[in-house]
Amino acid sequence: MTILVVDDRPEDRTAARIFLTEAGQLEGLRFKFSENATGESALAAVRSTAPDCILLDYYLPDMDALEFLHLLREKSGETPVPVVVFTGIAKRDLASAALRAGAQEYLPKRLMSPEMLLRAIESARDRFKLHAERRIVTDELARLNGELERRVNERTAALVEESARRLEAETLLHQAQKMEAIGQLTGGLAHDFNNLLQVITGNLEMVLRRLPPHTPAADPATLRRPVENARRAAKNAADLTQRLLAFGRRQILAPTMLEVNDLVAGLSQMISQTLGETINVVTLPGNDLWPVFADANQLEAALLNLIVNARDAMPAGGRLTVETANVNLDGSYKLPLGDVPPGAYVLLSITDSGAGIREDVLGRVFEPFFTTKPFGQGTGLGLAMVYGFVRQSKGHIGISSEVGEGTTVKIYLPRYDGSALEVVTSSPPPVLTGGRNLLPAARSGGTILLVEDEEQVHNVVQDADSNASRPPIPT
Repeated sequence: MTILVVDDRPEDRTAARIFLTEAGQLEGLRFKFSENATGESALAAVRSTAPDCILLDYYLPDMDALEFLHLLREKSGETPVPVVVFTGIAKRDLASAALRAGAQEYLPKRLMSPEMLLRAIESARDRFKLHAERRIVTDELARLNGELERRVNERTAALVEESARRLEAETLLHQAQKMEAIGQLTGGLAHDFNNLLQVITGNLEMVLRRLPPHTPAADPATLRRPVENARRAAKNAADLTQRLLAFGRRQILAPTMLEVNDLVAGLSQMISQTLGETINVVTLPGNDLWPVFADANQLEAALLNLIVNARDAMPAGGRLTVETANVNLDGSYKLPLGDVPPGAYVLLSITDSGAGIREDVLGRVFEPFFTTKPFGQGTGLGLAMVYGFVRQSKGHIGISSEVGEGTTVKIYLPRYDGSALEVVTSSPPPVLTGGRNLLPAARSGGTILLVEDEEQVHNVVQDADSNASRPPIPT
């Protein structure tokens, strides 16, 4: 062991060296000594010799033991070597102060003997070692506590994030289920109401056909005027029913392969006329845009519907951007109305710089009859029709908005690769030329097979053929 003896009295340094050598011989220990008379030189010796223990006099010419201990631990935050304070002053308060300052033992010189000095050094080393081990355990415990706290925080954050994702997923699922339920209810009611309208309009047509041909419509004494009014009202009701059928995804579509860029370009003049001069229109067509399989007329109607809504959101003018692009979506992409299956889509995006939509309203904009416009300025079916058409075309629609910043509506239509898509279709309507349908010429005679499950509609169609040569077969 290397012992650093710090004392301004040479005789005390010699006594300490002799006592330790004598005690070490009895115990089989060997010591190496380094002696200093001042605190400053001793501190320098600690840095150069790295002693195993310091024998420190309480009072030195340049400092006392408390200041020495303070300087000794100043850089490392603790005493780097065991210290035994030995002094000629046997006061309990000095001993307590020295131990609090970092010394391991306090030994009065009048009690110093070879055995006592060796025991004090060994005790100081044991306490120092115990303190070091306790410090290691404390540091390790602090590290483990920090690690535990970090893991708890990470786990808590993960649980919070997972809970937020679950809540978002449940909200999206609830919204999708609500829209699906509303669509089924609306479509069913519209279908039944449409059958009733067919009966009403059919009978009105037959009444008009059976009236005298030259009956003036303006004559209130005739039936023609009220029947004409009823027929116009029934036609308006039929138009409303068609909108509801569109939302309920029960309208008849005639999809074909479309180039969305060509469709947007063909509507550019109509878009400009619809928006007026106060709104700046920007078109950003995507390069090499993929084709889609959709009803061109319905897609045009959907685009114009969204543009009219954007115009109404910018009464003082603004900016409208129509953008198209090819996008590949993965399974993590979500829209406000549910998850979007991964795949290739053509994006049609309409962005305005208008007033925006409040968050509490945003989730209801696709519901039928929901509108924020003043009474008489909207039926609340425009966005519902767009939603129904897009969904019926196997596409997806989402809307995002911020009050005061504007609104963006994004329509995703599946990329068409030439394979058949499960879209409700019908034959294209006959082409009109010169105001006449290009239908096969009618011929007299023959048998008509009437297939209709609604009895009233069946009767109307059967009665409409008043000039049939033979009655139709009831089916």
